Amino acid sequence: MPRFVRIAAALLPGWLRPAARHFYRWARAALLRGNRVECPICQGRFRRFLPLGNPLRPGAQCPRCCALERDRLLWLYLTRETDFFSAGPRLLDYSPAPALAAEFRRKASLRYVTTAISPEDHPDFTADAAALPVGDRAFDAALCIHVLEHVENDRAAMRELARVLRPGGLALVMSPADPARERTFEDGRARTPEERRRLFGQADHVRIYGRDLPDRLAQAGLEVRAVQYASGLSAQEVRRYGLRTDHLIYRCRRPA
Repeated sequence: MPRFVRIAAALLPGWLRPAARHFYRWARAALLRGNRVECPICQGRFRRFLPLGNPLRPGAQCPRCCALERDRLLWLYLTRETDFFSAGPRLLDYSPAPALAAEFRRKASLRYVTTAISPEDHPDFTADAAALPVGDRAFDAALCIHVLEHVENDRAAMRELARVLRPGGLALVMSPADPARERTFEDGRARTPEERRRLFGQADHVRIYGRDLPDRLAQAGLEVRAVQYASGLSAQEVRRYGLRTDHLIYRCRRPA
């Protein structure tokens, strides 16, 4: 959202802001209507996707539902490669993306539960991912998408992820990683947003994962398989859905 729009929205009464945001997105989607790209989540068709504050991400965001590249990739994987929407799992979603959460809540077959560390995200319950207030084996499936790089004790969070899954349960994990790094880079002395931005590239990140991310998940008790799903799609689909072929989905199961 452009800065001038954010400022204008901030001047509105609180009860009007959701309606203003909805109108802005509707108008933006209408202005960009076309048939060059398509969001598989909201099924909107546009001339282009929107950039997201980074020269390397010129076509990141859907004008209508705001889904990002990773959201669109995950949706395609879920709908094409899993039985999420027919099996009716008890699904735990960590810090859910709004576009995906809206669609999940429309699926009557899903028993959908959300968690986040901040109440501002309006989760079903707030919690640190490293200490979830739910019982063992409480869920059939979980989504942990771009969360672990924000968590101070990620190894504890991974153990919690394994604990709350039933035996045989499936978790899909995504996190940014640097394939040039053999091992994850961390520095607990970086406490301020400025230090973390300098070391990790983003003010709320606490590490840069390396190629050892699947090993860390396996050490938590999960069976892990890395899936580079977009690489298996046609070049036409990658362009149309605005995907990144370097995104990995870690398909994790709790051993039966």
